[in-house]
Amino acid sequence: MQPKRTNKFLNILLTLVMALTLLPAFTLAAYAAEPVNAGTLAELQAAAAAVPDGQAASITITRRIEMNEHVTLDGTGKNITILRGVTGDLFTVGAGGSLTLENIIIDGNNTVEPFSTNSDGSLVRVNGGTLTMNGGAVLRNNIAGIAEAGSGAGVDLHNGTFTLSGGIISGNIGGAHTIGGGIYMLNSTFTMYGGEIKENVAGQGGGIFMAGSNTFTMTGGAINNNTAYGNLGGGGVTVAGSGTFTMTGGTINNNTASHANGMAGGIQVRDAASSFIMTGGEIRNNTAGDDGGGVRVNGTLVLGGRAIITGNTRNGVTNNVHLLTNRFIILGTDYNAPVGMSAGVTKVGNDDVFVQSGATAAKAAFFTADNSLLRATHNNGQLVLEAAPGPVSRSLTNCNAAGGTLWSFGVGDVWVVEKL
Repeated sequence: MQPKRTNKFLNILLTLVMALTLLPAFTLAAYAAEPVNAGTLAELQAAAAAVPDGQAASITITRRIEMNEHVTLDGTGKNITILRGVTGDLFTVGAGGSLTLENIIIDGNNTVEPFSTNSDGSLVRVNGGTLTMNGGAVLRNNIAGIAEAGSGAGVDLHNGTFTLSGGIISGNIGGAHTIGGGIYMLNSTFTMYGGEIKENVAGQGGGIFMAGSNTFTMTGGAINNNTAYGNLGGGGVTVAGSGTFTMTGGTINNNTASHANGMAGGIQVRDAASSFIMTGGEIRNNTAGDDGGGVRVNGTLVLGGRAIITGNTRNGVTNNVHLLTNRFIILGTDYNAPVGMSAGVTKVGNDDVFVQSGATAAKAAFFTADNSLLRATHNNGQLVLEAAPGPVSRSLTNCNAAGGTLWSFGVGDVWVVEKL
């Protein structure tokens, strides 16, 4: 009788172990299949907190969420995607409020054709508040202003403050009349320490559009592969109004002003009161259909430090810094003086003077002419583009092996020796 009881006990134990083994798999499958919606901040925070560590989950926003207090959305250890489920702005941050994003994805849920009549608002609109993005935060795939004028498909910043330390703003699309595919700024402050602004599209300012009185400081990160398809261009950044963009590091590369008459593949310094100060970082391989493959300047441009502007083109022709009439480069001074700088230059008017004052002969070495038939030279405190010396043909006659005449050979000269 004892063996029968033992076998029965073992069978029960085995059944219990098998049931416990299957329980986690059943729980995970049920959780993953359950749709989650949120129409308030409290519902969103509760839904995010309920996601187990290591799990992937999507939360659909069904009503715009306004933030007037300090809010952090941190998905560290999880894989959370917040999806658009409502038209208009998805999140708004008011005066006195702040939003910090880290290791979380906010997706515009773009399922319509980019140039259809559908139109949505921004993913995050800041009205007097503060936005911070840290590593792992993503704002992507949003549509704004396709049917009519719009601004800031990714971030729409009004009288606010934005700090980008890490994360990505990508794949956001605006229509032909939209300004700022990635970010739109109006009377705001934006500091970029790292992260990426990439593959965004708008009529003007594919990556960033600055309007009004703004301050944008870039010390690192990348603004790459953005597109402006209107004729006013600004593939990477448009600085308009009385805004100031200061760049000390990072890259602005491979951006495009794709219209046949599109200006400024990299940076558009659009208005007389607009300023761009560059003492570090690089602007490379940007393209435009018209003026300004790299930087088009109709305002103030200050260059110094180790700024690199090279490899940019206009309609396939080298065009790095394009200075309009009565626009000149101001050389950085003191700790911003040029030390390892390299910039190509095209000058319109003003007898090809591109640095109006304060230059020395040594400073000319930091510049090259975009036109290979010209060179940068120093003349009485100015830097000017002038014709490069070409080869000169000379004849050497009436000499023999015994010599007797000392000839001076100029650099680049071509000498023809004739034996008599």
